[in-house]
Amino acid sequence: MRTTTDILTTYLGDMIAAQNHLLKMIDHQLADSQVNTYAQVQEFLPPLRSALRRHTGDLEQRLSELGGSVSANVKEAITAATGIAAGLFGRIRPHAASKFLRDDYIVLSGCSVGCEMLHATALALRDKKTANLALEHFKELTPMIVRLSEIIPAIIVHELTHDVAGVDAGAALVARTNTQHAWSGEHVHAHGG
Repeated sequence: MRTTTDILTTYLGDMIAAQNHLLKMIDHQLADSQVNTYAQVQEFLPPLRSALRRHTGDLEQRLSELGGSVSANVKEAITAATGIAAGLFGRIRPHAASKFLRDDYIVLSGCSVGCEMLHATALALRDKKTANLALEHFKELTPMIVRLSEIIPAIIVHELTHDVAGVDAGAALVARTNTQHAWSGEHVHAHGG
């Protein structure tokens, strides 16, 4: 039977690995000239990177406090995260900013649900410190996911203007409004069953 500490250190290692993977993606994107042409992306990525670095430091500290080792607990998680990421994102394709942002959205959502899972696990195992840390990180990541979903439609429409004549530039605002409505509490709870 696994111990409480084993379970928590495994979750912490998974979170550290996922966030480190996203940090590498963001560093790569910040160095990409196509990504840097969009002011919204330039404004979004550095604060996200700062938050993830802070979160990773917090998680590493908590892992150490529980007697875990970053190298031991994260090695297996990194291998799994890298394999999944390679399958999802490793295909050769144009380096369109919208595709980078889509990848960020997917991995950031994974980090968010990871925080939620760590929070629930820590609560169930009566580790209030880890539960509070995970909830604090979750609360910081969720608005970033929403902000990213607000940015993506404009980037997609702008990219289309380079490939297709007669693109409706107003579609970006309509798409943003429609998708943000889908995130609204009114809509979510009306269809939440």
